[in-house]
This record gives sequence, C-alpha cells and structure tokens, in this order.
Amino acid sequence: MTLTSWLVVALREFKGSAGRLLFFAACLSVGVAAVVAVAGLSRALDDSIQGQAKQLLAADLAISSRRPIPDDMVAAVDAMADARWTRVIELPSVVSVPGGSQVRGSSLLCELKAVGADYPFYGELSMHPPGPISGLLNPQTALVDPELLARLGIAVGDDLRIGDAIFEIAGTVISEPDRLGASFAIGPRVLMSTEGLARSGLTGVGSRVEYRLLIQLASGVSQEEVSAAAAALRSVSKDPAFVRVETYAEAQPNLRRGLGRVGRFLGLVALVSLLVGGIGVAQAVRAWLTGRLDAIAVLRAIGMRPREVFGLFLGQTVALALAGSAVGALIGNLVAKAVPRLLTDLLPVTVHVGWQPEAMIRGIGLGVAVAALFALRPLIDVLRVPPVRVLRRDADPLPVSRLAAASLTGALAVGITTTATLQSGSLARGLQFAVGMIVATGLLSVGAWLVMRAVGSVPRDLGTVFLRHGLAALARPGSGTLGAVVALGLGVLTVLGMYLIQGRLTAQLDAELPDEAPTAFLIDIQPEQWSRVRSILQEAGAE
Repeated sequence: MTLTSWLVVALREFKGSAGRLLFFAACLSVGVAAVVAVAGLSRALDDSIQGQAKQLLAADLAISSRRPIPDDMVAAVDAMADARWTRVIELPSVVSVPGGSQVRGSSLLCELKAVGADYPFYGELSMHPPGPISGLLNPQTALVDPELLARLGIAVGDDLRIGDAIFEIAGTVISEPDRLGASFAIGPRVLMSTEGLARSGLTGVGSRVEYRLLIQLASGVSQEEVSAAAAALRSVSKDPAFVRVETYAEAQPNLRRGLGRVGRFLGLVALVSLLVGGIGVAQAVRAWLTGRLDAIAVLRAIGMRPREVFGLFLGQTVALALAGSAVGALIGNLVAKAVPRLLTDLLPVTVHVGWQPEAMIRGIGLGVAVAALFALRPLIDVLRVPPVRVLRRDADPLPVSRLAAASLTGALAVGITTTATLQSGSLARGLQFAVGMIVATGLLSVGAWLVMRAVGSVPRDLGTVFLRHGLAALARPGSGTLGAVVALGLGVLTVLGMYLIQGRLTAQLDAELPDEAPTAFLIDIQPEQWSRVRSILQEAGAE
C-alpha cells in the first residue's frame, strides 16, 4: 500500500467519522493542557528562582551563623581580590512607643534587621521616601514596616523605643530583595543600621540573633568560581556546625524543594485527568471502529492485508492524538502564562512564563502515548474483521485470545507506570501511582459490573418507555457503561482526594497543637510590670 493511497483512504475515513474523532481529540486536549500547565508553571517558577538567585541572597556569597561571624572568616573574605562585604544582623524583639506620646506604652513584637551601608549588593531595597539607604539610616534612625505604624498608631517622624535607645522613624520599608513576600514573619519589619543596633543593647547574652556576612565578589565571576570561593571559606571555618556558607545558586533550597514537591503532586493529578481522557479515547475509538466494520470488511475484500488495515487506523489515531495534544499543549501554555497574573500575591517570586517548548513537547508525547495505549485494545479488533462481512452483516470480529488480552492489559499497566514515573521523577512513586490507579480502576469496574447486573434484573415493564429503554441501554453488551463509570469515578476520586488531603493536613496541624496551648503570648514583660499584668488577667478570668 503506497503512501498516497494510504492518505486517500485515511482522509475518506476521517470525513465519515469527523464528529467522533473530534470528541477523541477533545478528550486528549483537556488532559494535555493540565500536564503542560503544571509542568510549564513549575519550570517557570524554578527558572525565576534561579534567575533571581543573586537578588534572593542579595549577594554572591553569604556566611550565616547563630554566633558572631569568626574573625578568621572575615579575614579570609578580606583576602579575596576585589571582594566587598557587609553585615546583616536579624533578631526578634519588642519595640514600644516611648513616654510623652498619646499612645504611650503601646508595644509590638517585631523582626529587627540591622544592615551595613552597602546593603544590598543585588536587588532593590524599596523604601519610602526613596533614596540611598545611607541617606535614611544612621545610628539614630530606623525604617519600619507600614503595618507597624498602623498597629501602634504612630507616623513617620515619631520616636520608637528599641531596646535601651530611642530612634526616630525616618521612613517605611516596602520590600527587601532577600526577604520573600510569602515567607513566614513573627511581626512587622524594623530596619536599622548596625551602629543603631549596638546602641540598643539587644545583642547581649541570651539574645536570639542570626548573623550574616553578605559578600560580593569581583564582577564577571562564574558560578564555578563562586563555588570555589565558598569551599575555601568552609575550609577556614573552625566550627562548621554553627557556621553556614551558601552561594546564590544554593539560595532558598527549602523553597525550591517545596515547590518541587508541589509540582510533582500536581503533575500526577494532571496525569489522572489525562488518563481519564485516555478512557474517553478508548470509548471514542471503539464507537468509531464499530461504525466502520462494514468499510473495514470492504477494504479486506479488495485486498488490503490485516496489518495494513491496522496500520491505517493506528496512523489516524496517532495523527488525531498529535493534533489534539498540540491544541492541548497550546492551551496549557496559555494557562501557565495566566496563572502568575492571577496569583501574583501568592507566588514567592516574580514569575515570567514564556513559551515552554520542553513542557509542550513532554505534554504532546504523553498525550500521544496515552492515546495509543488506550486505543490499542479496540484497534486489535481491526485485525479480526472477516472479509465475509461484506456478504454477511452478522459476521462479527473474532474475539481476542486470553493471552492477547492479558498482554494488552500488561502493556497498559507498564505504560501508566512509565508515564507516572516521568511525571513524578521517581520509579517508586510511579509504581505507587500505577498500583493505586489499577486498584481504583478495578474497584470501579466491579461497581460498574454490579450496576449493569442490577439494571439487567429490573422488570422491563417498569415505568415509562424512556426509563425502560434507558435501563436496557445501560445493561446491554457494548454499552460503554464500564468506561463511563470508571472515567467518572476517577474524576470524582481526584477531586475528593485533594479535598481529603487538605482536610488531613489541617487535622494534623490541629492535632499537633497541645490541649493546654495558650490563647495568647505576652512577651517582654518587665518584673515591675508583672503585678499589674497579673491583676488584669485575673479580672478577665484568664488562666
């Protein structure tokens, strides 16, 4: 059979079954769109984090410790050619409004951050009023989060007590490059100079302080040179258990791991939707071929071999799967582009989603593979259509052997495992997913069979003619009830599964809260204040 004749016959077959085949393509498009959207957004998030790595660290290198940075490590940094460094010190503390104010005594738990004049080396520190940090921060001033002003009822220009010292509020800090917008915070931010922190006296014994040394290397250094500099600093450290050295390439590892886990989970959820689409593909192909049995018999009668007929319909299936998957990949990429615009406040970094060819190719490949896997069983019937059907309409295709049916089922299980492994990045997770899908499909199939048996036993004179014919259609052989129940069941399983996971996480967090956990914490109460505080609590009936 030549390629030209194959194309002519394939086009004629498509024209005769356009409606069913378009439904076939639509089943795949939805699943592929979900796969591409998840993969594209996950890749864009990771690329954005890597692309903004220096801004997220605000330096090329950072040395951090719960103890003051050792002098020998500072000396090692000074010995690096063209290296610059600045200190960053962070600690939680209570700030208050000093005496003489109308809101005297108001206090608030905050996160203090003391920085040097060169902070930050990369990224932008957004302040109001705008300007260089050296023009706003000095040993007598501080910048505060706008939330602090609202909660304490004060304004820019007022005084704020921090530790043992009084500071003038010189402005507000809007954002910092090394502080993610979605990160956990115990209170509003207060930005001050390192000299100002020394005035406050808050870094004494018992303070919970994190020290960092931000380092900028010579311009144009490669990532390998940055890694070599980090290794050299690690070798200098005499107490590596308390000193951590990280490069910009290693910045925000917990965030990236968390996003990776979320991406794998959503990737498997998207794969479920693609497999549900695969069931729809199998149903569509079966209905399509059932309506083309006479045409297949004619093709056999005029001399086409069974494998040529099989290749004809398999080629059409793959071509339609390719077209449907391509449309789904395009829709998925557009969805991935739209998500960052809709969820700007929920994303940890600024995400720019461009065209994701890798995700699109992956989605198209998965779509074609799933279509071929699920269409293989009905396509096998093409090999068994007898030419005599041209003369005898009751000559149905011969049933496949048990060995062939088992082989096809095994190929489908292997295919599901392979696609799940690709989506999750782990063979173990792929096997777990495949086993779960097989068990769920088996249970749903048993449920569908029970429904068909129950419907088949209902008296045929029950109810209206519509009810009688509807029940009969559900129970008749080849009705598609099995595939419909399995597809709907898997869809409900996905939605219900995500709901249950959310409920389980919430319940786990609630269970970890001790029964005697306090309703509120009072922090930084001085000894001379305790008697009055205790009386207030007793009057309120607190324990």
